[in-house]
Amino acid sequence: MIPILLEMAEWGAKYSDSAEQLPMEWLEVVRTRREEVIQIIRETVLQGGSIFAGENCVAARLLKDP
Repeated sequence: MIPILLEMAEWGAKYSDSAEQLPMEWLEVVRTRREEVIQIIRETVLQGGSIFAGENCVAARLLKDP
């Protein structure tokens, strides 16, 4: 399900007029490091973590790494 949800989020961000879009930096990471993102999401959620909220969330981990 994670790959499908990432595709849906990317599509929604691309075609949304909403001000609450995903940051372009996040979308670029998802596009270029997709398998790594999926693995980190799995690990984080299994440990009770979040994708966007908290200091150890997936987004924080990915956006601070090169």
